[in-house]
Amino acid sequence: MKNTIYKLGLCVFLFLGVSCNDFLEEKVFTEFDADEFVATEEGIEAILVSAYGATSPVIRERWHTFAAYPCDDEVEAGGGYRGRVVPFEEYTVDPGNADLTTTWNEIYEAIRNCNSLLDYIDGVSTIPVEKIAAFKAEATFLRAWNYSELYDLWGPVPLVTSTLDLSFEYPKASDEEIRTFIETEYRSAIAALPETQNANGKATKGAAQAMLGRFLLNTRQWQAAADVLEDVILDGNYSLLTDVTTMFSHENEGNSELIFVFENETLLSKNAIPAHNYPPGYQTNFRNWGAQLQLQRDFVASYHPNDQRALPWDPRGEFGPATNGWICYEYIDKAGNYVDLMNGPNPGNRFHPRAFKYTPSEDPSLVDDQFYPNDCVFMRYADVLLMRSEALAMIANAPTQPAVDLLNEVRLRAQVPTYTLADFANLDDFIDAMLEERGWEFVTEGLRRKDLVRQGRLISDAISRGKTNASDDKILFPIPLSEVDSNPLVDN
Repeated sequence: MKNTIYKLGLCVFLFLGVSCNDFLEEKVFTEFDADEFVATEEGIEAILVSAYGATSPVIRERWHTFAAYPCDDEVEAGGGYRGRVVPFEEYTVDPGNADLTTTWNEIYEAIRNCNSLLDYIDGVSTIPVEKIAAFKAEATFLRAWNYSELYDLWGPVPLVTSTLDLSFEYPKASDEEIRTFIETEYRSAIAALPETQNANGKATKGAAQAMLGRFLLNTRQWQAAADVLEDVILDGNYSLLTDVTTMFSHENEGNSELIFVFENETLLSKNAIPAHNYPPGYQTNFRNWGAQLQLQRDFVASYHPNDQRALPWDPRGEFGPATNGWICYEYIDKAGNYVDLMNGPNPGNRFHPRAFKYTPSEDPSLVDDQFYPNDCVFMRYADVLLMRSEALAMIANAPTQPAVDLLNEVRLRAQVPTYTLADFANLDDFIDAMLEERGWEFVTEGLRRKDLVRQGRLISDAISRGKTNASDDKILFPIPLSEVDSNPLVDN
């Protein structure tokens, strides 16, 4: 269902100057009356459109380049994009990196859009109080999420909370300040957001709770994370989807497992992931990008033979009954050649297995050459279960039966053997199993780097794979040089 918010043009928000490339640059339009603009629901919704649209990230960079290629499960080789990936794989990223600079600007633009609404909405008296509270909660949720993204990539950053402050230099917030701000924002949103929305992709109470739980877990606040994640479970609004192969399909949007998504809609988010997943020469009528998002062969081989998450992607039934599993192992290319992505030749390092979680359609009425109709999923119920499981074990400094039970819920759905408490001699054994499970469950969903950082494994894992430049000072990325140059109070 498409709500009015998703039908309003982003152009309405151009009056606020959203095209600014540097978040420190404020454009003043003397003819713009902000009080008048936010006095109508249409105006407020237009600003929210801009906030959602700017918040929606570029998936290739955020989920793969930054979050997977420094890790052990994905690989990219193909097209001109290969050169942009190497610094992240080899831990040689410098402050002049263009992808990081673009991402920094995108996130601060989203924050500014949220600030614009929050600066003026309290002065509105023509809209019912409860609606004002709901609008504020959405903007507050999006601002919290954007700051948590900044914190994940760069650690403490400038904390800009108003468009009315025209300062040109902002110091970094302290670690405690920014963590407290993010948590406070999420909790404020939780208190005012509804449990359900009338449009797919809008923020809900459950989304705010789950995202807060992720932030608390990633900042090692184990008890607080366990508590808020338990709230999501006890609310009973979500459940594991039985068939994982339909999780991310366009036809199954809004299913019981999805907690927060970015709706695929022209003004908000365009999903080009499948166009990067097709292997060379794959039989598709649509775009097959040179930048190839691939899975490491060793990683794919680590799935249990019965794992439903490793079922084959074979929509044409070329190797048996037609299946829409998550992984493409083999295919017949356009020239009629058989290609084995697990064991065959690998010229140019471009013939690895592919993840097809986002089931691509071949329907020309749904696909715009390279953009597919699937919503992009940022939080689902399986993550809530596994995050609480991990938090409970970290609190106890040992595996516990409740932690094992939560882990087993996800394994049962995957149809792989479950664990007993006796399978784990100590906490390290349990965390090893947890990280494996999260790898299998969330591959290509942008969580691997976060998981390894949280458990102190990112650098040691990279070194074990021969990444000689990896060191503790490379856990966070350098603040973009353009920001350091324009704002002397920010440095690396």
